[in-house]
Amino acid sequence: MNDDLAHDQPLVKDDKYYEILPATLPKECAEVISKLPKLTREHCGHIRHFHNLASQPDGDWSFMGGASGQDHDEGSYRYQLAFMAYAAGAAHYHRLPALRSVFRSLIQKLISKMLRPEVWGYWYLTSQSGPKLDPDLKELRKPWADPVCKENVMVSNA
Repeated sequence: MNDDLAHDQPLVKDDKYYEILPATLPKECAEVISKLPKLTREHCGHIRHFHNLASQPDGDWSFMGGASGQDHDEGSYRYQLAFMAYAAGAAHYHRLPALRSVFRSLIQKLISKMLRPEVWGYWYLTSQSGPKLDPDLKELRKPWADPVCKENVMVSNA
């Protein structure tokens, strides 16, 4: 092995933190990255759980909370997937910026799950509104199936 390259680092450091530095990383980069805050065992467990959930076959929502993905509460799939993506993005940016491939595949899988009909199927009926959301409504609006085009604050900021 070339002396300019970092040597293999232990996966567990001080039995508390994980350090993932490949042997092929230039020494200067390894020194900079080694100064970044590390993930705890619990952090790594959460990221692993996100990977496990995102890697399930399409339509398999095992270990996802809520009575159904269509619920309009915090247990619905869209909220769980969105917050997994937020957490993965934050972990990548703030703790493990050198591990693009790990987080890229995770976030791509989460986005793929977000596009499933089980996640957004509720929107067609919700887009019609109703007296609970708009007490002055005289008749239901013409529905639209695209959850992004308008009035969905979660994804369109409108």
